[in-house]
Amino acid sequence: MDDRRIWACEIDDEGVLTFPEELMDLQGWKEGDEINFDTLPDGTVILTKVEINEAKDNQGKPDPADGD
Repeated sequence: MDDRRIWACEIDDEGVLTFPEELMDLQGWKEGDEINFDTLPDGTVILTKVEINEAKDNQGKPDPADGD
């Protein structure tokens, strides 16, 4: 059985992405949480909350997306 769900999210004029309240509640996320986006080859996007320890581990490291 596939537990995938689809939600429509809004992006405002300033580029702020807003998740539906149902998704926020289901995931245990709250406003201000840092969310990681991973895109699979089939176009599926996997969202995961960045845990505090993970965020600290990544501080000061260059972002590979910057191309430096």
